[in-house]
Amino acid sequence: MASITADEVLSLLTERGVAFKRYEHPPVSTVEEQVEYCNVGGKGFSKNLLLKDKKGRIYLISALTTTTIDLKILSQRLGLGKGGLRFAPDEVVQAVLQVSSRCVAPFALMNESSRQVALLLDKNFQTVPHIFFHPLTSNMTISIEPSGLDAFLQSIKRTPSYVDLEAVVAVGKDQPPDLAAHVPVDAHLANDPKDISEVLKSNSEQLPVKKAEATLKGNLTMGLQSKDKAGAKNSYTTINEVNIADVQSLVSNMLRKTVSAVISEISVNTKGEHLNDIESDVARAVSRRLSPEFEGLVVMFKNTAYTQGFFAGIGSKSLDR
Repeated sequence: MASITADEVLSLLTERGVAFKRYEHPPVSTVEEQVEYCNVGGKGFSKNLLLKDKKGRIYLISALTTTTIDLKILSQRLGLGKGGLRFAPDEVVQAVLQVSSRCVAPFALMNESSRQVALLLDKNFQTVPHIFFHPLTSNMTISIEPSGLDAFLQSIKRTPSYVDLEAVVAVGKDQPPDLAAHVPVDAHLANDPKDISEVLKSNSEQLPVKKAEATLKGNLTMGLQSKDKAGAKNSYTTINEVNIADVQSLVSNMLRKTVSAVISEISVNTKGEHLNDIESDVARAVSRRLSPEFEGLVVMFKNTAYTQGFFAGIGSKSLDR
């Protein structure tokens, strides 16, 4: 699916009757440059951080540039421990938000690939008349009222969540993490392309392509292969073929899908090159291909776990999501 463009962002704002002012300028890489070109003073400009926790869940933190954000404190308030958050690498920014790291903004949540990203908004946004963002391109800035930001988010079925990002909360036995409700239920399905590539390389000697192909052929007796509309091989699993409550069975099927997709992408994109030479573009293609199927399996597993009472610390509030 093609990424959302700046024109599509502006069109949606116009359709929703959201007022905005447009500032065109040369591409910029810092807020300081952005402020200089817009020539409206520094009040209301935003910084937007894409963060990732140890389980692969993604968080977009959008705040005024004057707001101080301590990642250790924020991590504790989310219930992730002191070192639970880190900046997402550029590859993840591109894969999840479909923009460069210079253009991160809430508008990127229009992309289908970002639908599992948790969004935390600075409550200080509500103290300024206008907020300044890049509309997914670094050569343009738009100013928008806080109410306009709310209208935009609601138009893409997002509920604006404003929090005090500067609060120091002593999380402990008698004080649970105050922001835990904002932690995504599921880890994001788009893994780091770099990480995927490294995994493929580390397994290249243990699982040669021919051996993997033989393993896949053996799965034919289990009904795990079919033909898609284009006639290409595509593994799939129906709800009747897997015990969704059985973690081992679920993971086994997910791994079979991974191997099948990787082999397919290698044969199409690498033209016989050695597995160690696979680049991140193949990893991204594999991630895009597997995301919908993995999501379906994980959601089925999650729903089954819910019915059995295994909330795994998420709490009953998760049922409202």
